[in-house]
Amino acid sequence: MINVIISSFVLYYINININTEYIKYCLLRNE
Repeated sequence: MINVIISSFVLYYINININTEYIKYCLLRNE
């Protein structure tokens, strides 16, 4: 059970990082 929570948290964290990188890329392209 603890492993499931940890893995889901890691996936959530990775997803946030990917989203922020994507947003930065889009903002840089628009300038």
